[in-house]
Amino acid sequence: VVARHDLYTLYHNTIVEAVGHCLPIDTVLGIDEMICRLSGSQQELPNALALADKIKTLIRHRVGETLTCSIGLAPNRFLAKVASDMNKPNGVTVLRKMDLPHILHPLKLRDFPGIGPRMEERLHEHGISSVEKLCSLPVEKMIQLWGGVVGERFYLWLRGEDVELAETVHRSIGHQHVLEPEFRHSTGAWGVTKKLLMKAAVRLRKEGHYTRRLTVQVRFAGGASWDQGMKLEETQD
Repeated sequence: VVARHDLYTLYHNTIVEAVGHCLPIDTVLGIDEMICRLSGSQQELPNALALADKIKTLIRHRVGETLTCSIGLAPNRFLAKVASDMNKPNGVTVLRKMDLPHILHPLKLRDFPGIGPRMEERLHEHGISSVEKLCSLPVEKMIQLWGGVVGERFYLWLRGEDVELAETVHRSIGHQHVLEPEFRHSTGAWGVTKKLLMKAAVRLRKEGHYTRRLTVQVRFAGGASWDQGMKLEETQD
């Protein structure tokens, strides 16, 4: 399928504007996800559900019937993300603090942001095979499993506490791209690679960082992969 980035951007902006018309947007995450923080009377469940319905209606009117949205309402953004994935497509899911953490028990470990294949394997190695067992862990054990403050925050998030992660400090900057069929040869791949490098270098300079290493990674359709890196004198260019 030919990529049409201008069209994607148009739809993204239209959706953001529709949501922003209903209530202020706290954070836009990527092309298809955003966080809104409710305040005052908006936090009362009937009012929150009415806002969710208003958002859905406005997106349907401005964007069309084919793009739906799923909405999660929860005491913190972590659980709101979990809730938004629980009733797709086009659902509204509410996780109330009074129902936590028991309401989470039917979920799978991988349903939580931050638990990928490797973390799930680590949890299994420690005898944690269900969300119920995860929620029963003391905070000290969570800190041990995650190796630091993230474990403590995970413990608090599961109980509905509204704690935020510290601002991320980039250890790496990168860009990736799926090669269109017409670029799947040495010359085309080289040109796209240079373009990705330029984009990464612009971000590097904009954030005021320097790099001492450059790495190229390639994944092939059949599953094979290749990567090569080199060390550099500290540079922004």
